[in-house]
Amino acid sequence: MSSHSRSRILIVLPTGGVYGGMEAFSIEIARQLSEDARFEVRLVMRLRRGWIADPTFVDFLKTLPFETVFLGSISVEMLKHIAWADLINCHFPILDVMYPASLLRKQIVLSVENRRLPQHHFFLRAAHQMAKYRWYISDFVARTWGEDTEVSSEFLRVVPAVCELELKPQHAAERKGFLFIGRWVDNKGILELIDAYYAAQISHEENPLTLVGDGPLAPEIRLKIQSSRLGRFITTPGFINQDAKTHLLSTCKWNVAPAQFEEDLGLTPIEARGVATPSIVTNIGGLPEAAGKAAILCDPFSIESLTHAIEQAASMSADSYAERCKTAFDSLSNYLPSADFYRKEFTAILGIRTC
Repeated sequence: MSSHSRSRILIVLPTGGVYGGMEAFSIEIARQLSEDARFEVRLVMRLRRGWIADPTFVDFLKTLPFETVFLGSISVEMLKHIAWADLINCHFPILDVMYPASLLRKQIVLSVENRRLPQHHFFLRAAHQMAKYRWYISDFVARTWGEDTEVSSEFLRVVPAVCELELKPQHAAERKGFLFIGRWVDNKGILELIDAYYAAQISHEENPLTLVGDGPLAPEIRLKIQSSRLGRFITTPGFINQDAKTHLLSTCKWNVAPAQFEEDLGLTPIEARGVATPSIVTNIGGLPEAAGKAAILCDPFSIESLTHAIEQAASMSADSYAERCKTAFDSLSNYLPSADFYRKEFTAILGIRTC
């Protein structure tokens, strides 16, 4: 327990200076903690080398009910924040956070949202090991860092990074079609999805396809749609807001995430489960974990495998599909952290007595 009246929590996040998924996740943690009178919270956005903070994002951070700071790639000011803190929640083993925090014997909770890559050198790996508590976004990410999540431990956990998830199951009988949400880039598998959809022996009229997003592949995608007689069954609404996204996830029969690379987790399949919609995903990276047991798995880079998955989904009986929807939703309770997870865990780590 700290000697001052409130326990000081420092949350540090590497950022490109814009509002994204990990930024939203860290802000939500800080917001929850700041609502507890026992905590004083400070959020440090550690800019990646060569990046500049977006002025709109900086202005947004000033409206938050806790202190937020932007720092450059290496800053003496970081030492002051580390010395101030009782507990540090670092969202990557940042060297100029982990090493001084370890020397100062600070309580460190390391949240790891990214897999270990070949360029992650020895010193980064050593920094990773300095944290007594290590929480990973997925079992897949944990394994890339050499962790065995099958071994039960209070210090090693898989904690999916999800914030503000709407949990509202919809009636299965009112759903229709397939839905893709993502950037229109090569590694997301969108071109393969269109080819598999065309090749599938299904009623395309009863199983339309909606492609949400935009990106570099847009000209090729639109040409592929326009040049096929089946293109009339494909809708492309572009980028949409969160409410529209939730509506589409609630009203489609299947969410499809056929990524051709190892995603660290995969937010859309989790969001789909939040409205009781099952997914078709490739069987690599963290996607199978995100999609859960209700998912249909297919092989990456295989149009044939994805075609078979689409046919299996379209031909599923109403009872079997309803059971998949129920499984997709119900299994979230054992997968996602509770709303007050971080408050409870930090309270226990710091030895704060509950009221």
